Amino acid sequence: MITQDRKPPILLQIVAWLFIIEGIFAILEMIISPFYGRLFFDFGLFCLPIGKRMLKGDPKSREWALLFIYLGFILVPIISWVLMDASGPFYLKVFGIRIQEIDASIFLLFAIGSMLLTLFELYVMYRADTKQFFSVDLPSEEEEVGK
Repeated sequence: MITQDRKPPILLQIVAWLFIIEGIFAILEMIISPFYGRLFFDFGLFCLPIGKRMLKGDPKSREWALLFIYLGFILVPIISWVLMDASGPFYLKVFGIRIQEIDASIFLLFAIGSMLLTLFELYVMYRADTKQFFSVDLPSEEEEVGK
């Protein structure tokens, strides 16, 4: 049962909007990338419906959000480590378009910031008020018999 009549906790609203923004950016990058000679698919596009469903209290959206958060916990450090080990320069990119070269320390700060944001999202998803918002109200046996 989706709880549309209740308002989600404020921290959950923040996380849901972060997911929605990620989804919008992923879609924009996929639209813009062919104009720069490359086709690109970003799984982040699934964050848009996940975020929208989180605001409505859909329990499955919490599960999907946790999957994406855990993937972030795994992939951000691995990708950062691989890129830090590479000898080439780092570039600031907006929607996949190179804007300027950046120092490795700036890249490392971005990676640490990404991990802290992921940790915040994980904290919010396991808070008691968030779990309660996503709880599924199953009908009692009396309600089932009365139908």
